[in-house]
Amino acid sequence: MKLINRIKYTWNSIMSEITVPEYILIWIIRAVVIYGGIRLQDPSQVVMYWINTLALFAMTILRFVAPKKSFLARLDFRAQHIIAFFELLGTFFGKYINAYAYIAKYDRLLHLLSGPGAVIAGYFVFKALASKDGKKKIYPSNLAAFSSISFSFVVITIWEIVEFFGDYLFGSVNQGWYYAPAENDIFFRIFGKVADPGQYPLWDTMLDMIDASVTTIISGTVLWVVLKLMEKHMLKNDAKKPELAET
Repeated sequence: MKLINRIKYTWNSIMSEITVPEYILIWIIRAVVIYGGIRLQDPSQVVMYWINTLALFAMTILRFVAPKKSFLARLDFRAQHIIAFFELLGTFFGKYINAYAYIAKYDRLLHLLSGPGAVIAGYFVFKALASKDGKKKIYPSNLAAFSSISFSFVVITIWEIVEFFGDYLFGSVNQGWYYAPAENDIFFRIFGKVADPGQYPLWDTMLDMIDASVTTIISGTVLWVVLKLMEKHMLKNDAKKPELAET
């Protein structure tokens, strides 16, 4: 009975935050990514592919196992949309369709997009930590933006660690072990060419972090400006309330 009640509670809490079309879309993405994992032929990618696929169920699992009073239970389920978006692009299109080989700089594009994605996810985490009652509020813009940016940097670092151990333990090639960057790469034009081909994996890892860090700072700044404007608007409205009461 407790298990059934927990399932009902988890379902109701999830559906109170997203619409039915959103929920259906998530399951479509899950089905597509799982299909790619079943059909994947490259043995060096299989383990990491299925580890990434588990992330598509991360928010549901968290909601189910997290205590009701913990911040994880208040974490906006729309964070799953961000995860699903990157799993579709990176795992299905990247590894199964092999877009990394067919589309120039596809990997760099994903890392550039990961900055804003992680910043938004960081804002969801900040709201869950800052609000004990789960109600919508306007939070201090400086603190919210700083927390979101910091979360993004943590995600960027952890992801590269995951790629390193994935390559080291399972034989995958996430860090560009056999990748030779183009001679006319803009990074080389600015800073000079990598002297030793053995440095390419390090070059790949650091360039991924630099790309994501740049877009993290840009998107974090945009978030700060938006929150600052919202904060000022709320304070302005609060200042007008006594005047309305007197009239």
